[in-house]
Amino acid sequence: MERDLGMSESFGLDVNMLVRVLNYLNTGVYLTDKQRRIILWNRKAEEITGYRAEEVMGRACHDDVLSHISKDGKKLCSRELCPLYRSIETGVASDEPVVVYARNHDGKRIAVSVSVAPLQDDSGNIIGGIEIFRDV
Repeated sequence: MERDLGMSESFGLDVNMLVRVLNYLNTGVYLTDKQRRIILWNRKAEEITGYRAEEVMGRACHDDVLSHISKDGKKLCSRELCPLYRSIETGVASDEPVVVYARNHDGKRIAVSVSVAPLQDDSGNIIGGIEIFRDV
């Protein structure tokens, strides 16, 4: 399924090709630009969260989409606590997945195992981030 992604051209990736490939995975995946605006949301991310790609594309992940919290209920979407933000800023991928609680489309909390990594262009400049997650 091809999608009109608008900002993908300026992002420097063939996002439509990535969507086709990533839709075969049994893992939720989303890519963001450096401001954490979602530019790709795969089929499994839709299944796990209930959010269709069209609903989240162009929105920042911290703009009331998944609203990750810790097991203790602490909001993780701030710059200081967001694993994806830290990965984009430091250029370092997560060593191991962490369990966070995302809010699905219906407003219910779901436990997801999350791994993050920065995305780089051909010159090594960080241009965004990727979050990979599984329903646990």
